[in-house]
Parts: sequence; structure tokens; C-alpha cells
Amino acid sequence: MTKKEDSPKEAKKVEKKKLIVVDDRNTSRQDPYGSNGMRFAFLSKLENGKRVQATGFMSCRDGVCSVVRGHVKGSYDNGTYKFGIDAPIDMENLRLLMVKGSNHDKNKVDAEVRDKIFSGKAAVNLYEDFAGWKRSKITTVNHSSGGKQVWLMTGSGNWMKAPSLVSMVTLIMRLSSWYGPLKTDSLKQLENHWEELCKKNPSGSDIPYLKECWRKFPLVVKHADKIFPEPFEQYYPQNGFPSGNGGILTLCKFQTNMGKVDQRFKEIWEEHNKK
Repeated sequence: MTKKEDSPKEAKKVEKKKLIVVDDRNTSRQDPYGSNGMRFAFLSKLENGKRVQATGFMSCRDGVCSVVRGHVKGSYDNGTYKFGIDAPIDMENLRLLMVKGSNHDKNKVDAEVRDKIFSGKAAVNLYEDFAGWKRSKITTVNHSSGGKQVWLMTGSGNWMKAPSLVSMVTLIMRLSSWYGPLKTDSLKQLENHWEELCKKNPSGSDIPYLKECWRKFPLVVKHADKIFPEPFEQYYPQNGFPSGNGGILTLCKFQTNMGKVDQRFKEIWEEHNKK
């Protein structure tokens, strides 16, 4: 399989492009360098010539899904996202800011981190290709407080359809930050890589989630419209952490308790295993 555009080997090309300028949040924020793991934040649409960070940086994927719920329901207010004060989250596209680690010069692009992140994007692209979705892209941004250690992933709005999908894409990117560069010449190679990681690191960071889910990843994206046919508002509950009952792990275990979602996906999985 020919390497795709924006692969880790080609990631350096991004640095030559004009960096996207991102303004920090209008309210108090969490320090993007407070954790050595991957942290995520959402970005607003382009408004008045500016893109604004809509949420604080979060390492917890429950929290990532929770701020989306808060935006959808219009009732969230904590230190990470304040509805009506922070910029609105874009639900039409995936606009995910990412930062990895705390020991980097924010004025320089870290090559090791860059290659890991781009390998995660390449893995996401394989699933997007399988589903027929628009391919996600990554670029370095010039962040008003995080400098050049913040990355922007822009992709299909399909990822925002349900917390299970937000949970899946952030899990893949976090796995790339721990174990990358990932092997992404083909979907088959990636799946072999997932299986190998599960065997070598049975209790490693995020491996229990991966072990339960990686075989089902292709079906989740391929049949997302069948699993989640209603408007996205249906899948973000009013209270609590969405990924507590609607994340990728609970979907893959058929335990989301979200209407007919479990039944739909279980039928898809059982039909797949008959082939």
C-alpha cells in the first residue's frame, strides 16, 4: 500500500506551511503541560478570522465526551468548559487540539512527538477510508500559550455523531502517543500491530480498552449510520459522563444502555462473524 499524504515520514512538510493561529480560551484554562500523556481540547469554527480554543485540555476521555454533551445540552459549567462563555464546539467537523507531554520547548516542534501523532492520524485515516469518510488531517498550530507543541486534527463530523465515536478517535490518538509510531501501511498491518501490543503490554496504558475493541473498530465506523441513525443530540445524555455508558468500550461490550444502540451493533457484529 502506498504511503498516504501526511504520513509520519512526510510530517515535516507541515512545518513549512503557514501555521494556524489559535487563541487560548477566554476563561481560566487547564495548563496543557500538566500531564505527560496526550491531552485534548476542542476548537471553535473560524469566526471573525480567528479560531479559539473552546475547552480546557483534558487527558480523561470521559471529560472529552462530557464537554461535548455540555455543548449539545447547553447546560455545562465547570473549569473545563463553560457553556455560553467559552466558544461553541464545532459539531459539523472534528476540530481536536492535542498536546503531548510536559518536558518540551513550546517554541520548537518535537520530532518524536510529531511522528507519534502523525502515525495516530494515519491509523485514523485507515478506518476513515474503510468507512468512506473524509480523511482527517493534522497540522501544527501557533497556540497563544502552548506555542508549537499543540497540534490540530481536523476531520469528518461523523466522529462527533456520538460519544462512542469521540471516544474511539481519542483512544487511537492516545495509543499513538504511548506506543507510536504505529504501523499503518494497511489496515491489516495496523490490526496485527494492535494484537501484538495487546500481547506484549497486557496491562499497559489503554491496552485493556484496545484489547476489547480493536476487532470491532472497522465495524463501528463502517456502520455508524446504522448504529446511530438519530440526530446526534439523542446520544449525549443530559447528566453524567457520556463515555460512562456511551464510550467505545461500552459500545464494544454492548453495554451502552442507549436505546437500541447495543442491539443494532450486536446484530452487526454477529452477522460479521457468520462470514
